[in-house]
Amino acid sequence: MPNNITISGPKNPPIGRVGAYYSINLPMPKDSNMTYRWLIYRPGSEKTLIPSSNKEGIKVKFSFDDQWKNKTYLIKVFECVKGKTYKELFEAGKLKKELASFEITPKEAVNTKILNPEILKVDHRKMGDGDPNKVSYQDTLLVWAETQGLQNKEITFKLLWNNDDEPKKVFKAKVDNKDRAEVKIPLITYPDVLDAFIKNRTSKDKSTEHTFKVEASFGEPPKTNGKKATQVKGEIKDAYFIDKNGEKVTKLKKGDVVRVCIESEGMINKYFQYFILEKDKYTPDDSITSSGVLTFKDDIFIGRPIEIDDEKLLWGGKDREREDRYEQDYIIKVKTFKDSKTSKPKTLILEEEKDKTFYSKSPVKVSVRGKSEKEKTPSTDSLFLPDIQIKEVYEIKEDKNVSLELDKEADKHIKVLDEKTSVATEYKEKDITTVKQTSSMIIRFSVTPKGGKKTGYLGLFLSTSHEAEILYANELYYNYKNVLSPNIASITIKEGETERPFGSGYTTKINGIETEFELKIVFNKDKKINSDVFIDIFSNTNAALAKPTLSGTALHRFKMKMAKIQSIITYHIYYDGRIEKHIPKEIAEEFKQKYKYVYHDEKGNEHEIGIFKFLETTEMKKGNIAGTKKVELIDIREFKGYDNNGVKLKFLTINTNSKRYYINPDCYAGLFGAMAKLNIDYLGFNGFSNNKAGSYPSTSHFNGEKGDLRYLSTNRKGESTYLQHSHFDVEQQNKFNDALYLFGWGRLEKMYSEYFTYNGNSKYLLNHTKHMKKEGEYEHYHHLHLTGFDHTLIKIIEE
Repeated sequence: MPNNITISGPKNPPIGRVGAYYSINLPMPKDSNMTYRWLIYRPGSEKTLIPSSNKEGIKVKFSFDDQWKNKTYLIKVFECVKGKTYKELFEAGKLKKELASFEITPKEAVNTKILNPEILKVDHRKMGDGDPNKVSYQDTLLVWAETQGLQNKEITFKLLWNNDDEPKKVFKAKVDNKDRAEVKIPLITYPDVLDAFIKNRTSKDKSTEHTFKVEASFGEPPKTNGKKATQVKGEIKDAYFIDKNGEKVTKLKKGDVVRVCIESEGMINKYFQYFILEKDKYTPDDSITSSGVLTFKDDIFIGRPIEIDDEKLLWGGKDREREDRYEQDYIIKVKTFKDSKTSKPKTLILEEEKDKTFYSKSPVKVSVRGKSEKEKTPSTDSLFLPDIQIKEVYEIKEDKNVSLELDKEADKHIKVLDEKTSVATEYKEKDITTVKQTSSMIIRFSVTPKGGKKTGYLGLFLSTSHEAEILYANELYYNYKNVLSPNIASITIKEGETERPFGSGYTTKINGIETEFELKIVFNKDKKINSDVFIDIFSNTNAALAKPTLSGTALHRFKMKMAKIQSIITYHIYYDGRIEKHIPKEIAEEFKQKYKYVYHDEKGNEHEIGIFKFLETTEMKKGNIAGTKKVELIDIREFKGYDNNGVKLKFLTINTNSKRYYINPDCYAGLFGAMAKLNIDYLGFNGFSNNKAGSYPSTSHFNGEKGDLRYLSTNRKGESTYLQHSHFDVEQQNKFNDALYLFGWGRLEKMYSEYFTYNGNSKYLLNHTKHMKKEGEYEHYHHLHLTGFDHTLIKIIEE
């Protein structure tokens, strides 16, 4: 178990719903695919107790009921892959990396007093040095609220500028186990501050001092560090149905999908329940469906999707003969509740509030007849729906743009939502484009307005967060400023012939037509970003709102992943025979025993042939006699072939009974280069060395530097081919030998073959070979012997 890793939390957590928080003194894993898994065991047992003990994160909460009381258990934390079930991890043996453990004994809570939910104090301070009573545009405020009875509840903070009654922006944070909620507000991200900053830079009226105060609330009345706000009386303002575009509907048909929308005021954290009723003239209203008891998290509640199907229409149609046989009136009934305490501590009784039942104002007409197939989808006339497409991504290398290969993130998509509600539009999902991260890159993309509104704004955000769409804008600003910005030399965006500086969170306008942009990102040469970088694009008709909003994913349009540069020793193999071995300053732990091979074709395209493990062993000398030095070997069976963008190579057959699968890493680069240059994806591999660097029964194939290949066949099947066979492709073999020589083979010594008859020449030899035949000892009519590789041709580049 690693040293100095500890779990913090109470050893005697209280019995009951309040539970207890536990945390581990580690940052989140650098690999975004990894997480910390928390499990609770009986001491000495390897079987988890209950499913609810299976949690993920740095900080988790466990609750304990009476069955846990006065019994001892063990909390364990493991580092493992995200998204896997406990069973999958346990059966695969992936729970071996235990980080820490902590013994607990849940006890009956000593103090069972129920606290009245309340904000006790609101305050703020400037982060960093300097006068605490003065802040600049570049400062960040730490704002907090001290509370009671509000653990895990959401607090809304308002920054009121120059005695404004209402803010242009609010911030939210949850109350922790110490009854404190806090949020960091970078002032330059706040609209009023940004406006004042721009005005100060551009206007003659240079107002340099402003005042503000902070207000916090969890419902009503709000608490403030200035004057007290007026208490709002809680009430339901309206209730109605909305369609998938958030538009209020007055008519429905069978097959339609709607949601209930309830507008309220002063009802945050209050309980309610809604019912959908079919309103009758002569009999009591029929209940169509209802919700459970819910709480308001915001002033507007939007319910789950409800399809108008046969079950909802049970009271109509052929089973009834009155006037509502083919059309019914639906209304929404909303009940609100108050809570009262009983003699049992921590027990909550919901009582319906008298005179607090609300009915929707106008009934909705629902047709029992089926939805017409010709009926049009809901209108998007009022929406700005930019369709964003990646055209190409380039790496800037030696003042040339080298195209990078694009991919799609497997099994991951983003949902594209409209800017009025959290309801998906017709553009439901988009692929996440993935490209490798390079030191300098250009991303060329197009934007096409698809909705009724053709003019709007895009906000581009760069971050290391794989879920930026559910964060607040200030969190993305903070991530960019503290993680990415120190490692980025410049960002520019080009529209047409105009190029201008750009930054994370900047906006650009779309003027009603398809527009192409080029986003250029240049990282510092000594950058140390050891994580993926994401580009997230948000949209709105208002420039100030083209960013993540309080409705979560509401304006998200596009996501692109720039996969982290792998800190690994890499062989770069160029079409003209050059081979470079790039050695980074720091090698990632997972790549310390691996090499990567990349082929660069004549068009400048890069082809990642693969990443392969190498092993170290003691050298062998001629005759399979052990030496003293260490040598490296790679198992060629790891390579399954490559075929992409006009380049292909593969060992089609592997033919060795003596397990001579291993090749020297430098020699492997030379072999890959020759295969890639001629697209040899049908090679027969006969063997180099075994995993001990020897070659028994052969005495010459040692250290993975000498090997045998089958001659090339016109059948392209990698089958056994002799120099005398009619299917032996002499012309292609000579080209292959030339390519082998180009990439370092046959330089210190010619490769081995034999004389054979070709075009009337009985002593014909293949290019770059010599005749090697001794009856009863060695012959080369059935294979080409590779030898004489010149390691000095490989240029070592330390990065």
